[in-house]
Amino acid sequence: GSSRAERRRFLEAVESAASLSVPHILPVEQYSLASPMEAWVISPYLGDQDGLLMLSDLLSVKGGQMDTLEVGRVLVQLLTASESAHALGVVHGPMGMDEILVDRSGAVNIELYGICQTMRHDECDENEVRRDEIRSVVNIAYELMTGVLPTDVWINPTRLVEKLDPRWDAFFAEGLDPAEGFASAEQALSAIPGRREADSPPEIKTRSLSAFGFARRRKAGSQPN
Repeated sequence: GSSRAERRRFLEAVESAASLSVPHILPVEQYSLASPMEAWVISPYLGDQDGLLMLSDLLSVKGGQMDTLEVGRVLVQLLTASESAHALGVVHGPMGMDEILVDRSGAVNIELYGICQTMRHDECDENEVRRDEIRSVVNIAYELMTGVLPTDVWINPTRLVEKLDPRWDAFFAEGLDPAEGFASAEQALSAIPGRREADSPPEIKTRSLSAFGFARRRKAGSQPN
């Protein structure tokens, strides 16, 4: 930050994030200003470099699509995190896959939850920010399930995924509605088709070490063997 006010806003935002103790939100354990222009935010160690991936990298390793039950697990975990944080008065706003980490056990964790939103200057409708956050989670689920970005073209997922439960068409149509969407994480959770199935195994599989090695090489810009 270029001013004391901006640095104060940052510290207040991180303090708010550090107060959260919510499943699937990566905790903030320590934070400080190293200098007027540099900050440190420290989170728990979740595993070695072969056992922790951004959700976007995991999707790439899996060939651009994930199993429907796995997508259901991601949805439940992310929406449960949002529901708990919103109840505590903290919102994150729209999130992307690069903000979400997946560990070896298949658990997802959102990084730096709510910090950017808390630091923003502009006045905003908190209810609308909540809707935008839930819509972004549904957007992520659509891409995980179909391999297609719904912002590029809208196609009912049953046309893209063989033998998919038709209830997913209604879920995504409502959740991605740009004018409305789900009003709360609780509403979105209750609308997930086969919710009980989504809460049970199989876990989100992270494949073998060779797959992780491929993900690291891809990020470095080299070609896989």
